[in-house]
Amino acid sequence: MSENDIETKLETFFAVFRKRLEEKKEELRKKYEQLLNAEKERIEKEIVEFETSTMKKAEMEAKRMIDKEISKLTAELRREKIIYKNKLITEILSRLKEKLMNLPPERKKLLYKKLYEEARRVAPDENFTVYCNPNDLGIVSEIVGGEKIVSDPNVREGILLKKDRMLVRSTIDTFLEDRKEAIYDIIVKKVGEI
Repeated sequence: MSENDIETKLETFFAVFRKRLEEKKEELRKKYEQLLNAEKERIEKEIVEFETSTMKKAEMEAKRMIDKEISKLTAELRREKIIYKNKLITEILSRLKEKLMNLPPERKKLLYKKLYEEARRVAPDENFTVYCNPNDLGIVSEIVGGEKIVSDPNVREGILLKKDRMLVRSTIDTFLEDRKEAIYDIIVKKVGEI
């Protein structure tokens, strides 16, 4: 074999070797490029998932904080409404009591009759002693008929029925207290919910 033949064969061998090397190089480049792209996609997906979960957590925490503040404000508003309602009812009951205490005699007689009837409902068959203020003795004696009446300056704005250890209090205060919710309902109908 001649030197030219050897050189030609060597050149052919190196050309084939270079070609295969280039093919292998290109194959490896594509393979690593695919791996690199896959890793980039995985990292980008992980970043998006992290951002999404972090945003969800932040949104949930913000919602929780807002709900907590709304609950606090709602509770505070309820407390304020109750305080206002109680003040309003107290003021109205105080004014009603003042008006009831200063009724003209005929209307006062009707009120005391109502107080007496309500007191008697507790124990209708009992024989009570009726206690009233000296200023109301005339009105009370007209209402109770034959029952024993005792004038007592300590009894204010109403009557007491006593027998042994039993005491039935029927005063303007008890009259208004028994009707407190009904009075509040009337207010609500007139001016709306408080």
